Amino acid sequence: MVHVNNSASNYGMIKAFLLEKLPRKNRPKIIPQMERFDCSNHEKFLQNTNLLMDEIPHLSQAFLGLGADGHIASLFPERRSAFIDHDFYYYTEKQGESFQRMTLSIDFLRQMPEITFLVSGKSKHSALKSLMNPQSVKQQSPALQLIKNYPGKVNILSDQPSCSGKVCA
Repeated sequence: MVHVNNSASNYGMIKAFLLEKLPRKNRPKIIPQMERFDCSNHEKFLQNTNLLMDEIPHLSQAFLGLGADGHIASLFPERRSAFIDHDFYYYTEKQGESFQRMTLSIDFLRQMPEITFLVSGKSKHSALKSLMNPQSVKQQSPALQLIKNYPGKVNILSDQPSCSGKVCA
């Protein structure tokens, strides 16, 4: 929950590397609408964002980046208790950061018919390995918790550095 020009803004990254490269008529509607974020009223912004989600007729696909620790959508391993029983969006925090994050609940993500994990970089190797070989890990990451008992289709798109060795063999 930072201004779109802040280097920590995921929305700012999406805007710069994707949205601004598309013609205006082809730009998808992005929720939350971070251009309208007002840091003086976090709760109202959250309520409005959840109301916008009620207006969407049907979501069929979720694209999720995979963090080196197995986090997805600002759902971090140390915050497991906050993964369920929420509206679509809710606020969470990451240890050591001075700002809040907005995330989707795992319950909501489990309702998606299809999920695609986007995995890039050598630092994601261990996290990807745990998804491909879950019985070898002691503690389940948020990504693995999502996949566990997931009824839909799961896709994993990875680059060579994240998928080296026997991980993708």
